[in-house]
Amino acid sequence: MKIIVSFFILSFIFSFQETSYDFDSLRGCSYQIIKASPNRQFTPKINACDINSMKTAETLFGMYDKSTSFKDMLFNENFTVLTYRDGLLLWISNDSKHLFTFTITSDKYSMILENGKEIKLGLTLDDFKVIFPKSYAQRSLSSKWGYKEGKTKIAVFFSFLNNENKEVIGGSRIDFVFNNETNRLEEIFSWVPG
Repeated sequence: MKIIVSFFILSFIFSFQETSYDFDSLRGCSYQIIKASPNRQFTPKINACDINSMKTAETLFGMYDKSTSFKDMLFNENFTVLTYRDGLLLWISNDSKHLFTFTITSDKYSMILENGKEIKLGLTLDDFKVIFPKSYAQRSLSSKWGYKEGKTKIAVFFSFLNNENKEVIGGSRIDFVFNNETNRLEEIFSWVPG
């Protein structure tokens, strides 16, 4: 039992270490999640990590269809999960007041990168390769991911500044899932190791 517990503790610690693979990265708070609008000029925009409450989520995306609150024992945080039936799931930390993870499953939502590029469902693998060439080169087929099994998964890791003010890539990431028959993006989700 001690060996298993030690293994899980070590796995948790190492998941927050630098990643040595050559992937593209996003600065942790450098992107936005927006809802599709006929007039993007008037779409409210804030950085994703600033989606820190149910009220902020309502302002950006409208009224959610369902909310669930719970305490996550692994992270020792209280969360609220907001579900939008039209393709968005948000996990908001009630304790540290930030967006913890998200999932986009429809083209009604998209990510806007710091450079202004938009990533939304339906994007082709070729177009994605132009935006994130290093991550594209590291793409893999999903296995053991349930409904994602056999689909192309591409990871873009979050970066942070270390003690020497050098940008390094951490273990948290955004996964982009592509349908292998159409080669089009069908899901975007963020992942935090733990």
